[in-house]
Amino acid sequence: EAARLQKDADRLQAERGTFAAEASKMRSERDGWRKEVQRVREDLASKVDELTSKQEELTLKNKELTLRQEELAAMGEECREAQTEALRAGERATAAEQEV
Repeated sequence: EAARLQKDADRLQAERGTFAAEASKMRSERDGWRKEVQRVREDLASKVDELTSKQEELTLKNKELTLRQEELAAMGEECREAQTEALRAGERATAAEQEV
């Protein structure tokens, strides 16, 4: 009976060692995955920061372009007004020449 109990104890001790080794391996794998998750999170945070900065840059550029477009539209309107005024002056000059 004692031999049988000793054999069972030895078997259980061996299983315990196997389970402990497996648990250690799993903890190591878990730690590896945690590190990988952390790395991916940091990469994503960096990308978000980069994209946010780029978005801000593009927003400013868009505002600049909108202002420039408004300036050009105002200049175009001034040119149309000047052209109209020049045509009227030409018509007045022609009318004045015909009177003479």
